[in-house]
Amino acid sequence: MIDRFDFWATIAAIADTATAALARAGVEVVRLDSDGRTALAVPVEARAEALAALAGDPAASG
Repeated sequence: MIDRFDFWATIAAIADTATAALARAGVEVVRLDSDGRTALAVPVEARAEALAALAGDPAASG
């Protein structure tokens, strides 16, 4: 049972995993952290490559 759900901590954990997966795939990523909130910025020309890297990275799903 989950007593308390910390949305932004969950997003940060997902961002950590995604950042590592993208780095392994050689995709440039910029993390934007502000007030406990996290976002990832990927250059427009690398978006398709980034999505493919995340979809194909077993570490990103486990």
